Amino acid sequence: MTTQGTCLPLSSGARSYAAKTLPPPNAELNPVVPKVRRLCDEGKAGEAAVVAFDAILADTIRLYGLKVPPSCTSFEFLARFLRPDMGKLLELLPDLYRLYEPARFGGIVPGDAQSVRTVVDRIYTETSLAWAYDPLYQPKGPGFPSSPSDAAPSPGSPPGGPKRS
Repeated sequence: MTTQGTCLPLSSGARSYAAKTLPPPNAELNPVVPKVRRLCDEGKAGEAAVVAFDAILADTIRLYGLKVPPSCTSFEFLARFLRPDMGKLLELLPDLYRLYEPARFGGIVPGDAQSVRTVVDRIYTETSLAWAYDPLYQPKGPGFPSSPSDAAPSPGSPPGGPKRS
């Protein structure tokens, strides 16, 4: 469960600047959101939960630059690697895991498709992962900090964001 690459979370000042100068990040640019919605529309909530959890876990590891050993299970990840600076992911990733676990390990459909869709939509609109795929917030984009000092961590910060004036 290792990954490469890191985006740096923004300071609250840089987030305020971003909110005033750039449109909000577009979660629709994330390839997992339309796939999860399609699976939910097809009545495949269990498959949607598995696809979503695997993608969101990989995005979280990549965006926060976590060094997760390959032997680490998803449950261990939640217990050992979630931290306060991840903001709403502290709440939403375990919520998604509760939908993922029975589908992945028990073959049980985890409630209705709307539950899966709602959690995934919230993760990709209300957490730092909202910035993961929007080109405005990627390296070389206008919303990406030019140096680590422009990207001081703060709770729930988006990875990448506008350069400070």
